[in-house]
Amino acid sequence: MGAQGYVEHAKVSDALARAIVCVATGQLWVPQEVLQEFLSEVGRILRKDVHHRQTTTPREYEILELVRRRLSNREIAELLEIRVSTVKFHVSNIFSKLHTSSRSELVDAPCRKSGRILTH
Repeated sequence: MGAQGYVEHAKVSDALARAIVCVATGQLWVPQEVLQEFLSEVGRILRKDVHHRQTTTPREYEILELVRRRLSNREIAELLEIRVSTVKFHVSNIFSKLHTSSRSELVDAPCRKSGRILTH
C-alpha cells in the first residue's frame, strides 16, 4: 500500500518522529489532514449508500410492479382506484429511491422491500 502527500516544512521533524514511532510499533501513521479528508469522504459515501438503500413502501412496490408490467399511470390509477396524480407521486418517489429517471429503467432496477433486494 502506498500513499502520497506532503508535510509542511515547519512540521517535518515532529511528523517524522511520530511516523517513525508509529511504524516501529506496527501502527498506521497518517497525517491528520489526510485522515480528516479520508473520513469526510467515507462519510459522504456512507450517506449516499444509506440514501441508495431506501426501501419502497408497500404501495410504491405495488405500483412499481404495475409499471414493470408496462401499465400507464391511468391504467394503474383505475386498477388501484386512486387518482392519476397519486400514481405520478408514487412513481416520482420510486424514481428517486431507485436512482432512475425513466419507466424503462424501472423495469430492470433492483428494489428493496422488507430488507431484501428484489429484482424483476
